[in-house]
Amino acid sequence: MFDFISCTAQLTPSEVSAVLSSAAFEQWGGVLDNHGRAVVRGYRGLSWSLHHGKGYLKISGSVPTFANGHNVQLLSFPDAALATVALAAAVGLPAARLVLTGLELSADLELPTSPRPFLESLMHHRQSMFCAVTPPKGVARPLEYNAPHSNYRVKYYDKGAWAAHQGSPLPPGQHKLRYEVVCTRARPINALLNQAQVTLADLATPGFYLAAAAELRKHWQLTVRRTPPNFTGLKWKDSALLQSGASPEFGGA
Repeated sequence: MFDFISCTAQLTPSEVSAVLSSAAFEQWGGVLDNHGRAVVRGYRGLSWSLHHGKGYLKISGSVPTFANGHNVQLLSFPDAALATVALAAAVGLPAARLVLTGLELSADLELPTSPRPFLESLMHHRQSMFCAVTPPKGVARPLEYNAPHSNYRVKYYDKGAWAAHQGSPLPPGQHKLRYEVVCTRARPINALLNQAQVTLADLATPGFYLAAAAELRKHWQLTVRRTPPNFTGLKWKDSALLQSGASPEFGGA
């Protein structure tokens, strides 16, 4: 139900020392960067950054990658619960101390054929046009489409093609569409549970999964695609109205 996360914590001086001694920072070479941070990149797929003077910890990356070494497959509810506990343990803090500031709500759809026609039919979401993301090097056509908003974006992409490009192809004949609501700020994350803040501990609760499922369903239904209209039995004016209704410009939007 989720993939990428970003979370932070404000630490006491004693906690700073404990975190720097944790498993997550074993790869740290003991040298602070130009901003006064101890930074570790790539420990089980996550980036870990601790500002030594300010006691500000930031963790970001893919939870499925942390758990399984890849994010081709999203985690089941029990596995996600275990992963959140393990992530907090890796940095030596309770999961409730890590506050979510970014989150990808995710769902996979297994398909019998390529999702490319679906992706190329995307038009807009709440009047924000879907834009193709530049494909990675060596890939001819876009694999991902985004509709941006101020606090989040809606994202669809060919997960099977991405996995193949990254060296982890799906079994022959299998295709996968990944759909995500990407919360780029804390506000939409907090609104999911109607809380002042959401922590890593909340991600492993049934209440969060129910809220995330409802949010994904809502934005799926708000996504407008280009589909062949059925003009059967309609007058010309009604046909013109049907054709223009799917346009984001229609109605002065």
